[in-house]
Amino acid sequence: MLILGTPGTEKTLLFRALAGLWPWGAGTVRRPAGETIHFMPRGTPYIPRGTLAEVLSYAMEPSSYPREAMVAALASMGLQRLEPLLNKTGRWESELSMDEQLRLGFARVVLQAPPWLVMDEAFGAFDDDTLELVISVLGKLTHTGIIHIGSAGEAHDRLFTQVVHLVKAPTTAPEEQRP
Repeated sequence: MLILGTPGTEKTLLFRALAGLWPWGAGTVRRPAGETIHFMPRGTPYIPRGTLAEVLSYAMEPSSYPREAMVAALASMGLQRLEPLLNKTGRWESELSMDEQLRLGFARVVLQAPPWLVMDEAFGAFDDDTLELVISVLGKLTHTGIIHIGSAGEAHDRLFTQVVHLVKAPTTAPEEQRP
């Protein structure tokens, strides 16, 4: 599902509410009980200190995944060069380019194959070739429901079967005070 909205429709606040990070407001957010939801905020993904395998498998233990699955996840995002570094400890946020960090975030999704992926403006930082790669890989995650909040460019028609348009709530003037 793609959720679109003009500026001012509070798309990022919707993302935060879905993630349980925005307690203000009214209404109900229901999430699938017992199912993992992977949240990918705008910008670079969280890159903890540790081995590259720990970064790739975050928030799970690296031992949860066979090395072959980690290698395949990296390769799916064009990050084959990182395979020999899986056991290396580093400050990956400074050792990897911004593009590599973003692709590593998607490699994490490929590795973990969560039932749900919720993204906030995840495609805007990619060049055309990388976007094509990401769209192709996400399209193969047949057991992952994908919700993307924000513009999706090329991915719009190829990745999403449902589109929701957010509209800004009309403002109402306060009732005139009576003397």
